[in-house]
Amino acid sequence: MKRIATVITLILTFSVGVYATDYMSPEEIQRIWGKDVNDKAILPDGTGSKEDVIAPMDWIDEYGEAAAFIRSLQYTEPDTNFGGMMEAEHLLDIIQTDNTSEAVWIWCRYKQLTGDDQYYQNIENAWTYIYNWPAWREEGGSHPSNGYYRYYVGGWGLLAEMIFRETYGSDIHRVYADSVAEYMIDNTLSLSTLNAMVYAWAMACLYQYGVDVGAQEYIDYADSASTAIKEWVDLAPTVRLRLEQWAMSGGAIAWGLQNSYFKLYPDEAFDWYTENMPYMDTIDSVGSWHLAHNAWYALGHWSAFEVTDDSMYYYNHAYLTDTILVRDGDNDGGIPSEFKETDDEDESWCTAYLGFMCINPLLSPPTSVDDGEEFIPTDFALLKNYPNPFNNRTVIEYSGFPQGKMILNIYDLLGRRVDTIYPGYNKDGHGKIQWKPDGISSGIYFLKLTSMNESRIIKATLLK
Repeated sequence: MKRIATVITLILTFSVGVYATDYMSPEEIQRIWGKDVNDKAILPDGTGSKEDVIAPMDWIDEYGEAAAFIRSLQYTEPDTNFGGMMEAEHLLDIIQTDNTSEAVWIWCRYKQLTGDDQYYQNIENAWTYIYNWPAWREEGGSHPSNGYYRYYVGGWGLLAEMIFRETYGSDIHRVYADSVAEYMIDNTLSLSTLNAMVYAWAMACLYQYGVDVGAQEYIDYADSASTAIKEWVDLAPTVRLRLEQWAMSGGAIAWGLQNSYFKLYPDEAFDWYTENMPYMDTIDSVGSWHLAHNAWYALGHWSAFEVTDDSMYYYNHAYLTDTILVRDGDNDGGIPSEFKETDDEDESWCTAYLGFMCINPLLSPPTSVDDGEEFIPTDFALLKNYPNPFNNRTVIEYSGFPQGKMILNIYDLLGRRVDTIYPGYNKDGHGKIQWKPDGISSGIYFLKLTSMNESRIIKATLLK
């Protein structure tokens, strides 16, 4: 796996003075990454060097390497665990349904992104395990106070079925997804620290599944439960959006509410995220399972970016993605779950977190099931530029944007706006814009195109 440069400086620009005082300060960032963040990357375990951080590369390569690593931990012995995902390189005796459902999602998404079907048999084998060990048979039982694990695993099961059906055009696994959804609406969770994070995650998955298959009872249950979760968060958002327990963090709440409650009540989303997302943590550096917590935070910040269109959250997502990617010290595509773990302790589930929560939001839309050609939904805005890197000009091509007045803002790595272009009124939803930087130095820039409430950001490299 390529290790990419941490965007420490730009995050400091947005984080310091914006977040509460117990968020990462410049000193805390330096404690983790070394005294000179532009020269050295010293992590809490004492590892890392200047060579560990190089420029951002192709995200799909990173995703592909993660997918390949996950395959290396699939169990192949012909017993009831066949097809399941082993927990980690050093935990081969632990095989779990959540790990396995995550792997199905990662491999299906790889097929969508590349048209490469190399993981099809792995996916089929994974389903064999999932049917042997369904979510509602997992540990923890169904008691409202401790049944979170079945809900958590079930959420991944719903996502796995939906992406399998989308990728391969087959609803053969609907029977499993329906069994998970029925379990969810027949049981409940009490709202406590861990339960709330898991519940928010699961209700977003249930809501999406309900919409996907046209099941109103699933949508209604997700509506009721997500409303209760939001009310619980609203009692103490400064604390409850910064929760970290087990493999979850407050980012799960941010993503979960965005994809359940605020899908049902979209008019409330902007104000709620604008008011409350500054309370969400940016990085977890103490305790256990830091990288898992930070992957959820990355997803939470991306959710806030999608709702508010505030570039601060985009940069926070990029920063968190960087801090996770650089943990692949042996370049095998896998990552551990904690700073203290070594290169031979990479974990399948945390690597899946990297793919789903960190890299996937940065990737292109899916490809067609039938012919491998790029599939562009009419409601998906796309943005790209060429050439890239460029010298004196680059052309920004866009499609799928809503009709309305457009604005193109260009930001440097510190989040400073360096140029603005007004392309005029967008009546066709697609077109091209030319950018000729004048008096701007070489470097990496973020190009943000907005039409109405739809925005996309791409990265361009200017070389003079």
